[in-house]
Formats: sequence, structure tokens, C-alpha cells
Amino acid sequence: MILKGIWNSEYVTTLGILDHCKELEIINNEIRRLKNKTEQHCVADIGDLQRHFEEECMDLYILLSKKFDMVPNKYSNLFQKRFIKFEKKAAEEQ
Repeated sequence: MILKGIWNSEYVTTLGILDHCKELEIINNEIRRLKNKTEQHCVADIGDLQRHFEEECMDLYILLSKKFDMVPNKYSNLFQKRFIKFEKKAAEEQ
């Protein structure tokens, strides 16, 4: 991942990750609030908020990728363990 400047600081990257997590929570709560309304302008607002939510998700993905690429191979075992956890949970659901 080629992010330069301030994003080379693990501290700044972590702050960015936390900021985006909070922003996603706020946007999601607003979408849920508007879904209970029936006015036409609320439907348009929901579409805008959903696009904003997707943009914030992508920003978070980029920052997470940067964080875990900062130290090559440091997180590969952790990734495998966590991935297996998700696979087991999916198998339990079937």
C-alpha cells in the first residue's frame, strides 16, 4: 500500500481508523433513524447517507490495509487465526 506522509505514522493511522469507526456508527444510526420516516426527502437523504457510508468503509479499509502492511508478516498469523474463526462461525450457521 502506497500511502505516504503522515500515514507512515502508526499512531496517526490508528487515530484515522478510530475516527472512521465512529463516523460509520454515526452514519448508520442516521440511516436507521431515517428509515422510520416516510417523507420523500428522507428517501433521498438515505441514498446520500448510504453512499457516504460506503465511502467511509473504503477509507477504513485503506487505513486498515496500511496499518497491517506497516510491519510485513507481523500480522499474518493473526490474520489466519481470525479468518479461521469466521470460517467456523459460517459452518456453524449451516
